[in-house]
Amino acid sequence: MKKTLFAVMALMCMTLGLTACGGDDEPKQTVNAQATYQIDFSEDLVAVADISIVYIDNNGQVNIDKLAVGSRQWTKAVTCPIKEKSVNMGFKVVYALKSDELTKDNYELKAEAKIQASVPSSNRTFVETLMDTDVRKNKVAETIAKYNNKAFGINVNKSGSIEENTSFTVSI
Repeated sequence: MKKTLFAVMALMCMTLGLTACGGDDEPKQTVNAQATYQIDFSEDLVAVADISIVYIDNNGQVNIDKLAVGSRQWTKAVTCPIKEKSVNMGFKVVYALKSDELTKDNYELKAEAKIQASVPSSNRTFVETLMDTDVRKNKVAETIAKYNNKAFGINVNKSGSIEENTSFTVSI
């Protein structure tokens, strides 16, 4: 009788112990990753190409901006929640040649990008040269095509690490 009672009590303790271990009811903590994207374009590049930026916006949504007429800089501040382990953030630059009729002999085509990112436990800044070349007018179209859709991105982990993502891509 004592052995049976002991077995029943042991079974009840195991059952209660297992039901108390369920962690599914605890809410998952969401950490927000904040980033500021910035791209500076040379005067010549803005003169010869229409420029659009496809980027990861707030809440991880893909969006597109056109560089404002007369502007040589694009800046965007975004916040993305890190719901799982990490989130990818970044952008790509899309160029469209305005005209085949170029008036200068040489063109300085430059685009410098920067991403400043932070989570509560750390922050980092990344700088990337997207394009930096001086070309004769007969090579402008070829150069624009070569650097078209160049992407720059980062991966932000909930743990606080922020790393450049060399395989980052984004599309609409």
